[in-house]
Amino acid sequence: MPCSIWIDEQSRIVSFKDVAGYREICFATREEKFAFAIEKCSSGYRIQ
Repeated sequence: MPCSIWIDEQSRIVSFKDVAGYREICFATREEKFAFAIEKCSSGYRIQ
């Protein structure tokens, strides 16, 4: 299973789907991926 997240730092958005213009970040495990998303949400990012 893919363990990627796409992020737009300028708009402060995290996506679990590939979005044109967003930077892809790959993780070794799903747990790391979701921990990253939770951390970003805690600092004001929105989930798309």
